[in-house]
Amino acid sequence: GRVSSLQTLIFVHPCSLLTKFFNSLTDHQAQNDQCQSIGDSKEYRWPSATRKGEWKQQTVHLKTGQNVLQWKTIGMDTHQAKPVLIKAIEISGVDFTSSCNPCRPGTYSQGGARSCMECPENHFSPREASTCTSCNNLTEFAPRASANCLTRKMCTRKDYYETRTPCDANNQTRQVFKWLQPKICRDDIKEAVQLPTASENHECPPCNPGMDYGNSSKCEFCPRNTFSDGRAGCKNCPPNTTPNYGYQIIRWTEMPQLMSAACMEPDGSSCSSSMGWQCGGSFIHSGHHHTDGAYLLLSLNVAGFRSKGGVMGGHRLEVGSITFSFQLDCKSKCEFVFMQGSETKGVSLIQSWTESQSRQEFTHIIMQNDSYTFSWAFQKLKLGQDPMDAELDDDVAKIFSINITNTIDGGAAVCLPCHQELEDRGCIPCPSGQYIDPNTTACTPCPPDTTVSDPLAYGEDSCKACGPGLSSFDGVSCTTKCIFTLDGTQYDLRSLTNPHLVKSFICRTTIVPSQWTKEDLILSTQSVTLGDELIGVAKDISFMNIETINEFVQIGFKDDLHFFYSTPLSTRSCPQGRTTVITLHCDPSKKDNGTIQLPSRCPDGTCDGCNFNFLWASDAACPVCTESDFKTVKGECVNGLQMIHYLPPSHCLVKQSMPTTKNIPCTTHIPLELQAVIAVTIALAIFLCGLMIYFWKKTQRLEYKYMKLVQSSGGRDEAELPPAESCALDDGEEEEIQFNQPRATGILNRIKAMTGKSETGNPFETIQLTN
Repeated sequence: GRVSSLQTLIFVHPCSLLTKFFNSLTDHQAQNDQCQSIGDSKEYRWPSATRKGEWKQQTVHLKTGQNVLQWKTIGMDTHQAKPVLIKAIEISGVDFTSSCNPCRPGTYSQGGARSCMECPENHFSPREASTCTSCNNLTEFAPRASANCLTRKMCTRKDYYETRTPCDANNQTRQVFKWLQPKICRDDIKEAVQLPTASENHECPPCNPGMDYGNSSKCEFCPRNTFSDGRAGCKNCPPNTTPNYGYQIIRWTEMPQLMSAACMEPDGSSCSSSMGWQCGGSFIHSGHHHTDGAYLLLSLNVAGFRSKGGVMGGHRLEVGSITFSFQLDCKSKCEFVFMQGSETKGVSLIQSWTESQSRQEFTHIIMQNDSYTFSWAFQKLKLGQDPMDAELDDDVAKIFSINITNTIDGGAAVCLPCHQELEDRGCIPCPSGQYIDPNTTACTPCPPDTTVSDPLAYGEDSCKACGPGLSSFDGVSCTTKCIFTLDGTQYDLRSLTNPHLVKSFICRTTIVPSQWTKEDLILSTQSVTLGDELIGVAKDISFMNIETINEFVQIGFKDDLHFFYSTPLSTRSCPQGRTTVITLHCDPSKKDNGTIQLPSRCPDGTCDGCNFNFLWASDAACPVCTESDFKTVKGECVNGLQMIHYLPPSHCLVKQSMPTTKNIPCTTHIPLELQAVIAVTIALAIFLCGLMIYFWKKTQRLEYKYMKLVQSSGGRDEAELPPAESCALDDGEEEEIQFNQPRATGILNRIKAMTGKSETGNPFETIQLTN
């Protein structure tokens, strides 16, 4: 919601305005009689929000004449309504006042007083009182600034608390009971609970882990290089081990060291009871009989942590953690908050809870090594008019345990193995990029392409693999030489590695002009890093939940390279940190360094302020050409040499070492296919020649046999043959020739026929003549 307040004042000489405000986002404006903003007032607009329980004071210098003062607030809390509290407005320089304001109930003033004073405890005053009236101390009481007295009720178990005496030389102590101060109950009533008597001497309870009584009556942290479980005394760590320092609080018999408790009223003053939190043995609780709206603060100081932190694989490395177990018992409205404060970043709210909460654990990871103050605050919210409402008195917050790890001081409950080399001061951290082998306790380098940042890392599992496209040679950081081989494709980006140095002022905030010229606004921006670490180089358009904007995804072109950067530092605007994707696109027309393009619908490179995208187009981003990508053209042979011309394609990057031409000796190289044809032809020709020679020899042999037959028949005695009965045909008769068709012959018979042999061995063909 938006609320405004308006006041018009006329000054006769220069004046000032003093405002005290609390827990708000406030806009203050000062205008003259013509409703124009006073130029000097813009530096006082939008003051920073206050912290929990903090009041801020602001002074505005006004000019002579009529001034219109406005206070505006904008409710921006997402959980519940947060009231805007203005404690005081003091204006000086006014010529006169028309009337005096009466003092509110619970305050008083003498004649001519500048402001009203609050009534002390056990006093009250009505409206417009000049003095405060005392209550009946036996039957009544009153908090500070009360409008009336309240009746003292009979004492109950909530009106006293348990504590113990310091341990004596024999390690003995007693339980004692004390009334809550200021005492607002009556123990003289018959039904009232009486204060219990002290107990008998008994052994002192154990301390928290890492602590011991030592020579004092209170638990103290063990000395350096020692450890304790809290029950036995501090012991020296065994050889080749080192204490695992931290804060582990599980027993609440007394307020631990480095912790403090306080109670603060909403107006910034201290509560009537200084005990904000009370120890209850197994837990610490917020106590009872506090006024409504009071802040009950519990703080723990941590000097620092042993790890240096950093970024690895796109994730910030934790330096430590804090875990606590708590419970809220609220019958009315209440709020429990956990805060973290440091000198570098101030106080920030980590988490808050409202209404009743069952017992649960909460863990907060610390990412930056610094000294911190962790605070827990509990506030009861008023429902009725009674400032000591019984419902509010039953509301309580309990913290059962607090555990902070990896601190540089505190106590150690156990000792961890140490590597072989030792020094007087304890373990020597392993060199960068090495881990402690649990088996040999020796420092061992991490495997190739893995890194480790913790100097006391144990086991090979502490080494984390580099992202795709990255390599590590020292085990400390993942880098790239700008030469990649991804999915069989090689890239060479060394021509783009031209460093540029930009010098500029680095400020926490930078004032920028407003886009609304009609509004007298002052805007500021903070410098942030867009990518602290390169976590991967890949062809894929996404990696570790980092997405490439769709506009830069080239459909059908899969050779683009995507460089993924991460800044995992969480901010209010970007809870998951900031990411940057630089897409390198192959464009042969963009020579040298090419051009950088921003998304068309997000001209600032980002659409949400957390995820950035840039497109870098250059010919150097093309894949490296392979031999198969070139087209070859062969020239003629000249003087025994043949020139080969290599024509490079346009879609890849030609190496400088790759020649465009090459001379090779001329060769009569015959293709393999032609060689096979020639061999088959020659073999067939040889077979045919052999077959012809074979047939020729067979013919010569037949001719020789025929000649021999003729000679043998001509040498016989010449005897007349008997004449034939008839050698002629009668008239009208035709000669009839009848052939005896031989049976079909196979290929074997045909071959035999070609050789002059038949099945019967007779080389002559028989023809039967009939008439």
